[in-house]
Amino acid sequence: MRFREFCASHGIQLRFSSVAHPQTNELAEVTNRSILDGLRRRASVARSVWVDELPSILWSLQTTPKTTTGESPYSLAFGTEAVLPPKVVFPTPRTENYEERTTIEGLRAGLNMLEERHADVHLKALSYKRAVARIYTRKVRPRQLSWAI
Repeated sequence: MRFREFCASHGIQLRFSSVAHPQTNELAEVTNRSILDGLRRRASVARSVWVDELPSILWSLQTTPKTTTGESPYSLAFGTEAVLPPKVVFPTPRTENYEERTTIEGLRAGLNMLEERHADVHLKALSYKRAVARIYTRKVRPRQLSWAI
């Protein structure tokens, strides 16, 4: 009760969201939909149990660049792109020219630049949202409402 009074006195609006109701959290709803779509595709093709496919689907969601930012969640967390298992088996220039010392220095430099990348991604996301808003507002036709009393 005291916390609610404190929030009210400072103009803070409390909003409650429960994990049991993901429809109140759009981000959770979109992520869950992506996971379910991946499970439907992978489990129906492989005719396997969905539990076996879940780790690879979660990995793909973490390493796939998002449209809004142009970056993958993995790269935003660790400062570098993930090396996928097929690239280790079948060499690419990145894995073929691997030198531990220079790679560790590169990783450190990437981590130092992480805050700057986050700021760039934030600006990209804002730009993307503005572009989407422009597309939708083009379709809006303002109308005058007349009130008959």
